[in-house]
Amino acid sequence: MPRGSLSRCCKHVIDALHRVRPRGGWPGWLDTFVEYGWQPNSAKEWFVVDIRERAALFSIGGNDWCDVFAFSGGIYQRFGYNVVESRWSYENEPTGARKIEDAIVAAQLHASLDREYAAAQRDDARVDPRPRIGFLRRIFGRS
Repeated sequence: MPRGSLSRCCKHVIDALHRVRPRGGWPGWLDTFVEYGWQPNSAKEWFVVDIRERAALFSIGGNDWCDVFAFSGGIYQRFGYNVVESRWSYENEPTGARKIEDAIVAAQLHASLDREYAAAQRDDARVDPRPRIGFLRRIFGRS
């Protein structure tokens, strides 16, 4: 796991963060993440996206479900999003659900392209990254 990856946080790190929790709580999604006392799945990659000036945390990989920690209803909460079925767990959507869904799809696409690129490199194939960059620009509307 890369340095700085949330998946590197073992139960001992989460417990330590819980014990030294500031009086007002940790900022943003981190407080809810620590309060759940939940150890991240090492097969998942974690990303942060800004939703209405608040950061939301989401994961991809490991299985069909993405874990999402987002601000909704005046507090940060944990949500689940199924990427295969394109639905929120129990139809419970966070504020900014569509933007989070778009970020999840973009992160999955990027991860998929990275895996293909790495596989091609292992096969000693010469890979030109320019078509990939052009493809991403078309998807996100940049020329």
